[in-house]
Amino acid sequence: RDYGRFPLRPDLNQPWYGPGFKLDFPDQAGNCASCHMPGESTSAPYNTDVNKVASNAVQGTHCDFCHKIADVRLDSATSLPYENMPGVLSIELRRPVGGSQMFLGPFDDVDVGPDTYSPLQNESRICAPCHNASFWGTPIYQSYAEWLASPYPEEGKTCQSCHMKPDGVTANFAPGRGGLDRNPESVFTHSFPGAADVDLLQHTAKLEVDAHRQGGRIVVTVRVTNENAGHDMPTDSPLRNMILVVAAKDAGGRDLAYVGKQVVPEWGGTGDGPADHAGHPGKGYAKILEELWTGVSPSAAYWRQTTVKEDTRIPARATDTTQYEFRALDNGLATVEAKLIFRRAYPELAKQKGWELQDIEMARQTLTLP
Repeated sequence: RDYGRFPLRPDLNQPWYGPGFKLDFPDQAGNCASCHMPGESTSAPYNTDVNKVASNAVQGTHCDFCHKIADVRLDSATSLPYENMPGVLSIELRRPVGGSQMFLGPFDDVDVGPDTYSPLQNESRICAPCHNASFWGTPIYQSYAEWLASPYPEEGKTCQSCHMKPDGVTANFAPGRGGLDRNPESVFTHSFPGAADVDLLQHTAKLEVDAHRQGGRIVVTVRVTNENAGHDMPTDSPLRNMILVVAAKDAGGRDLAYVGKQVVPEWGGTGDGPADHAGHPGKGYAKILEELWTGVSPSAAYWRQTTVKEDTRIPARATDTTQYEFRALDNGLATVEAKLIFRRAYPELAKQKGWELQDIEMARQTLTLP
């Protein structure tokens, strides 16, 4: 089932603070809790209001939930979750009644009370229910499908390989409580780095810049490679986007005139601020949604009926190549710089919501032409 009806039209006579599920569907809880508070929503995946949860489920996806996942239900034809089956709707749990307990884990030599081995804990499949979902038939969260289509499954690299990467130090997860000392390279960490982790982002993309002079111009070629992400870059939330910014300066530090056509789209930030890059040399990488009713684009309100207007993201191990030309009438020194910036939301939406989000520089390359 989807939400079942159109959202409320915004009242333009009231203050406008940007999109929000509860603004559009004030009398519905939605299915947010089925992934974000799964422990609370197992019996009511469409009727759990995350604003009203008072139990330990406010911790989100916690230990006691993940280690009770016995299986996930996937469509045998696609190897993906079924339509409209996000989170707990595609998960089979083991929750014994009464005072009994049961915990499922990745090690096959455990023999401690209720602990039981489950091979699923070592597979990307356990991540599929909450990282692959469509809304109104439009694919939105697709990192599991993107991983499945990448070279990583054949290489034996799972979601856990990056997002639960062993730290090389932790050898026992339960010292003094029955835990065994193990090879630190076999023990998953539980920090789950993602879109907010600067170190992870800065080890995701490879940025290469070449430049040469040609007939009074400097021709620049920039290659952006999704070198280490096991899915498209960026992935999941349609809020996320990347901006490639390219510039060329003369020996005095003055900008050389741009005569190319490849520029950052309008959603890269309009205005004169240091973070406003729209219309400047560069490119934007994002899944661009357009709302069918209002025509708003890019939209992050995927709970409304939307279509994918454009998808410029870079798949795993793929390279995107763009070219830029700057006017250089003399042969003095010139500096070319390219930088790749990650944003967790579009600037205009961040301003509407009052979000104080910082640009994250993923990569930068500079070269000098004699």
